[in-house]
Amino acid sequence: MLTTKQHEIMRAINAGDYQYMLDMGVLDEGQDLNFSVSNVGTTPLMLASAIGNILIIDLICKNKEIEVETQDKNGYNCLYYATYYGRLKVVQHLKEKWFVPYKKSKNGTTCLHVAVRRGHTKLVHFFLKKMKESDR
Repeated sequence: MLTTKQHEIMRAINAGDYQYMLDMGVLDEGQDLNFSVSNVGTTPLMLASAIGNILIIDLICKNKEIEVETQDKNGYNCLYYATYYGRLKVVQHLKEKWFVPYKKSKNGTTCLHVAVRRGHTKLVHFFLKKMKESDR
């Protein structure tokens, strides 16, 4: 069950309301943004990554308590959510600015698998390029 404040934070994420999130104190000391918003353990960062608002993602990631590597019950992290919805710029941003790691899900799939299955060609190319770079 979400608190009133958590509901308001989620409403601000959905609306892309950066200022309201600041007003809700998302950068305040002790403000935990790792709470679950679904029965599978989706977090505010995962939701923001799926929506694709980089300003909101950065605001969440600046929270001192945030755990960018958090996975839901299926083993999906924020990078996985962004990939599923074809958010290339978000994926690039999460990898390059916040160093979100590639993780296999509990069923053994990766972001590359998801990008291929969903037909996100630019993401497929991005992941293949990153894989080549890491082989060096």
